[in-house]
Amino acid sequence: MKNRRANRRTTLHRKVDAIITYSDTLKDARYCCVSDVSSQGMFLKTDTVLEKDSYVNLKICPEELPEKSLWVQGLVVRTATTGMAIEFTYTDKDDVPSLLAHYYPYG
Repeated sequence: MKNRRANRRTTLHRKVDAIITYSDTLKDARYCCVSDVSSQGMFLKTDTVLEKDSYVNLKICPEELPEKSLWVQGLVVRTATTGMAIEFTYTDKDDVPSLLAHYYPYG
């Protein structure tokens, strides 16, 4: 299958936690771990997967940079047994590139 992603996806090799602070579903999928991220979205590893088209608010918490936490809003666009893909619907335009630059300053 051809990769149709418009933006480069970066796999994170350091631990970056995410906390779902709001979801429009009745499931409690509060704690997650960011697996990979791009400027348009991310894949979250979690034991509790929300339904596709669920709306979420997330706090992204880099383990070694708690002062660099960022807030994003998104929509669940794909699910798997190991987690879910979130498409960003709102984030400060500099937040995600800033986070990626910390982890991968040369590319």
